Amino acid sequence: MSDLWKNKIDEYIKKREERNQEEMARLRARREQKRESNQLAEFQERFFCHICHRPSSGPFEQPDHSEVSNPGDYLGKVTWFRGYTDWNKPGDLILCEICHQYTCFQCSRKDICRTCAAKL
Repeated sequence: MSDLWKNKIDEYIKKREERNQEEMARLRARREQKRESNQLAEFQERFFCHICHRPSSGPFEQPDHSEVSNPGDYLGKVTWFRGYTDWNKPGDLILCEICHQYTCFQCSRKDICRTCAAKL
């Protein structure tokens, strides 16, 4: 009889610890999601088209890729590169070659913004 209440207490403690771990995992996921949304909002405040003021949709993302050192050689060395996200470069804006400001594709012509193209 005395072992019965000890087992119940142990079960209660175990269930409570499991609930706490689940709650902590939910809180971590929510915190991470909020941090990512804040990071994107700050990124969009920094990077936007200087003509139409459209914010960038997100950072530059380089996917995983490989390169061959000697493409003509049958035994060319293949090098794999891991993809990355560069939060210091917009993914959908280009840098004007003359004024060095970010411009969307609609407001640019051949890597030059409309404003600089009109001055040429």
